[in-house]
Amino acid sequence: MCELSRRREELLVLASRQPEVVVERVLALEEQLLNSQAENLELKGRLALNSTNSGKPPSSDGLQKPAPRSLRAKTGRKP
Repeated sequence: MCELSRRREELLVLASRQPEVVVERVLALEEQLLNSQAENLELKGRLALNSTNSGKPPSSDGLQKPAPRSLRAKTGRKP
């Protein structure tokens, strides 16, 4: 916590002397955050792709293939 409070004091001094520098730093950090969030969404989207929702071949699914489901409809009769 000591490092954080020291950094806070440095920023407060800088803000009182040169507020435009602090504003520029905040805007740069905000831009970095937005870029990171966009990249994160893109990578999550890529991870969600498999052979059923993309043009990838089924062999690229690896060991996480979905369980096969029967195409037959249930009739409701008892066995």
